[in-house]
Amino acid sequence: MMNYLDWILLLILAWGAWHGYRQGLINLAAGLMGYVVGFLVALNLAGPLATLVDRQWQLAERGGKWLAAYLPLPRLVLQQDFSVQSVQQMDSLVGGWPLPAAWKAGLLNSMLQSGERGMTLGEVLAGQLVLGAVKLLALILLFYASLWLVRRSGYILSRGIAFTPFGWPSRLLGSALGLSTHALYLSLFLGAVEWGLQRGFLDRLPLGVPLTRQLYGSQLAPPLLGMFYWLEGLVHNLF
Repeated sequence: MMNYLDWILLLILAWGAWHGYRQGLINLAAGLMGYVVGFLVALNLAGPLATLVDRQWQLAERGGKWLAAYLPLPRLVLQQDFSVQSVQQMDSLVGGWPLPAAWKAGLLNSMLQSGERGMTLGEVLAGQLVLGAVKLLALILLFYASLWLVRRSGYILSRGIAFTPFGWPSRLLGSALGLSTHALYLSLFLGAVEWGLQRGFLDRLPLGVPLTRQLYGSQLAPPLLGMFYWLEGLVHNLF
């Protein structure tokens, strides 16, 4: 017998199929591919674009001189003249920042590469932080610009196909793709929920126990979790 979770999952899957039917295969596929294209474009071009903008307007140099006075670090350290030894002193200070170790190492290496005589350590550090903010902004702009362009192209193409004999098959295939993508999303969500339940993270929540009963009493959750475990094994085999 289906429980409440089954009905919620069924409604989400039905919505995915209906959304795919309305969008059509090309429009829906373009929307999904837009994320992939946007990610690849942003990842590969954000750095060069930020460097080009910085060379044109010297944002790192100008912004670094302004931001250096507001950095929450000891003045005695920041006002030192730039040198390899002064950058090495930053290792202990940066070590406490809530950033991945690779990012911290990259920041120190970029300071060594960009620093020049006559600059203070604070100006070099602040300049790299400004350049990092410019790269982040370029990443966001490139991602959404690429996403919009791919989706717009798919929309125009799907509008042309809608009035041809391929319009009906496109809607049916779009419905299948919409159902599949929503099943994938649900499998990832349920996999994360089960992971949290198995480790006791969700048991402390007010709905932890009812959620556990609904999950393990569901008829639709097992095949969706099976998809999650298949994807997990595939990722382990590939990487």
